[in-house]
Amino acid sequence: MVKLNRYVIWIGYFVAILNLSWAATNEQVPRGHLQDLGLHRDPEGHIDVYDELPSPEEFWRKYVSTRTAVLLKGAAKNFPAKSLWTDQYLKDTYGHLNVRLESKREGHQYPAGDVSLARDSINHFVSSYVEQNKYIVSQLPKPMYRDILVPPCLSCGPFNNSIVEVNYWMSSGGTRSLLHKDALFGIYAINVVNDGQCVANNDAITDFLPCLIAGTESANILNCLLNGTKNWLLIRPEHEYMVPLAKEPSMDGGGYSVLKVTEVDLVQFKNFRNCPYYYANVTAGDCLYVPYGTLHHVRSYGEKNMAVSFLFSRSLSHLKKFDNKGCENPKYENLVSTPVAWDFDGATTLTMGLQEPRVYRDATLSIFRGKKSMTKKAFMRRLKSTLLPGEPDRLPEAVKLAVKSFQLKNRKVVTRDFIASLPMQAFKDLIMGIEMDPVNTLQYEYRLFSRNQIQELLTEARSKDGGIDSKYFKEVYMKDLGGSARVAKEILEGFDTNKDGIIDKTERKKNSKQVLQSFDEEMPSEHVNDYADVYVYRPKKEQVPERDSMDISFDPDAQDELQAEGEGITVQKGYSLFGSDKEKEKQREERRKQREEELGGANDEEEDNRQMQDGEEDEEGRGPEGDEEDDRQQDENGDDDRDSDRDLRDEL
Repeated sequence: MVKLNRYVIWIGYFVAILNLSWAATNEQVPRGHLQDLGLHRDPEGHIDVYDELPSPEEFWRKYVSTRTAVLLKGAAKNFPAKSLWTDQYLKDTYGHLNVRLESKREGHQYPAGDVSLARDSINHFVSSYVEQNKYIVSQLPKPMYRDILVPPCLSCGPFNNSIVEVNYWMSSGGTRSLLHKDALFGIYAINVVNDGQCVANNDAITDFLPCLIAGTESANILNCLLNGTKNWLLIRPEHEYMVPLAKEPSMDGGGYSVLKVTEVDLVQFKNFRNCPYYYANVTAGDCLYVPYGTLHHVRSYGEKNMAVSFLFSRSLSHLKKFDNKGCENPKYENLVSTPVAWDFDGATTLTMGLQEPRVYRDATLSIFRGKKSMTKKAFMRRLKSTLLPGEPDRLPEAVKLAVKSFQLKNRKVVTRDFIASLPMQAFKDLIMGIEMDPVNTLQYEYRLFSRNQIQELLTEARSKDGGIDSKYFKEVYMKDLGGSARVAKEILEGFDTNKDGIIDKTERKKNSKQVLQSFDEEMPSEHVNDYADVYVYRPKKEQVPERDSMDISFDPDAQDELQAEGEGITVQKGYSLFGSDKEKEKQREERRKQREEELGGANDEEEDNRQMQDGEEDEEGRGPEGDEEDDRQQDENGDDDRDSDRDLRDEL
């Protein structure tokens, strides 16, 4: 033992000498290495501050057109919500509405609310947000618009009709974000991969919002704080090339840096050592303008932190001239009377993160390239290369949707004037069909969890008579998968044919196939991030490029401008994905064994799994082939379906 201790001491000594030698022969430890973000150098200073609101023209000329952040002190101090939205008022007035949730802690998927996974009623949230791991990151429900005012700088001239969506943020404070830039298309956590979780590898990080997959667009943002305090660190778009970003499609959209904001590795990430940054201290009643594409890190303080943010068109940053029409006497406008491209009723599907409809309309009109008309086949061919998804498994449905949305079924010729006359809803229908993030829907759990995951839980929850122990299943579904009580109830109701509250062996065998089929649809690939352990550096860009990189247009001669990134570089000390927690998996296995012992063994588990997978005979004594016969008969009687198929073949 003495010899062993001596060896350990000598090894430690030589390691220390080697480290000192490396520091002496190579370079000194960089300033801010393994410390909080922002300590690597002095800031450029606080962003510009206005104590009085600038005119709309000045706001555009100095800040929006130059993509420069600015703090508007007191711009939200007269919002009715600032004084009205106490916890009790929210419960009494808007408690019936529901909102989308995020997790406050690293390593956690979307939390379950009383509505579903990632969805909570305001009443339930307000009653539990202080104690539980959750906070609101949602579209603002439309009934709440009446308590919000649109500042004068967004209410006239080119700013009219520019608001894409309005978002709502509420937490118990003490949150901290990654270094990220917000995305319009696709604000969702990378935890959907491998059962699981995005882990920040540092207990100090508590704000999980920016654990995001990059979207296809970031928007201009005016973030108005109603409660609490927030400190922002902002990096201008022209300096993004110095920041290591998680590998994702090479687009000027959302995304996050792999830098650990409480332990920045400046040895591996040398490019970041001299990266300039600004800061902003925001208090209740202030509004902060964050230009699109601006990387930022946010820390919130106070027992309650609440904000609303206006996401408005990035196209305003590329205007050549400001039209001052209607801006002679700008004033606050109630949000109720202000057009918003995407809204949310507070009950059904959110439209959060979807592309600006104007972009789709302009892209569709660009197809004509100066022509007044073209054949329907030529139009659809160009539309496919411009807007529709290229994946073979998604294209047919997208073509059907485009034909329906643009009312093209019985047309042989498509004119530019006809497309221009279409209501904006036609383009919104197409966007929703192509870009909808499953987490925005009440069916998110059915896409997130797989058939095999549900099947394993159902097998474990078998009762002694071969049925299903409903109480046990609900418990493990919510504990192991983090699912909601609502979907657990829906699963059990799918088995309970006679609605007596008891699922016997016959009901389990008869209904297993149908119930499990609900979990067959996989998460779309664009809503899964496989690159959290890998980073890249983007090319250096202008602060305000001549042309918005997110504009879409038809150009048959266009070359692929995306920079080849290869495999990227592995992060040594950063954020990473992992599959299942080993300790939790060990506990689950022990629990399963205990369950089997209680039930007297699992002799029929193999047969049980086969039945779950293949299904049993239906009430008419037919097996799975009976379902195929039903499908054939339905196809033979579906005239409308045949018409649609013929149309689809024509378009393809």
